[in-house]
Amino acid sequence: MNHATETDLYKEEVTSVSTTIATIIMALLAALFLSGVISELFFFLHDPFTWAVFTGLFLLTLIISISQFLRRKLKITITSEALTLAFGFKRRTVFFNEIKGWDIDKEFIKSYRGQGIRVKTIDGKRTIIFGSTKSPRVMLDLMDGEYGRLVFSTRQPDKIASILAENIK
Repeated sequence: MNHATETDLYKEEVTSVSTTIATIIMALLAALFLSGVISELFFFLHDPFTWAVFTGLFLLTLIISISQFLRRKLKITITSEALTLAFGFKRRTVFFNEIKGWDIDKEFIKSYRGQGIRVKTIDGKRTIIFGSTKSPRVMLDLMDGEYGRLVFSTRQPDKIASILAENIK
């Protein structure tokens, strides 16, 4: 989904189908356990242990559902000054003057499996990965800082590469 504003050069949301399915399953389990809580409360008040088990399972699945829902999308925004990546509550902004170079990862399925934010050492560089399953990735080599490389998934790596080429001197 692209909804770039006048100040945005590019905007994209990368959603993982597997995480969306997992979120739906967890929400259904939460609803199932909530029905157990309600039935214990109104129909079987004589068994507080069962009520406590259903309540605990409901709260656990509800928390997992909310967590999955919040991190199911990788949001990419590029302005004339910076690239911003957001995954749930975690946000990272990289200004163009912090980028030494970039490349498109041709072997993205092998290199950075899974969805979410990870930190790994790859080719001797500390790398932060904003990944979504089965999506091509753009690799940014960074100047100085906590990470030597930033990798992120996108459905349009060539478009992002052309924007980077225009804006990085």
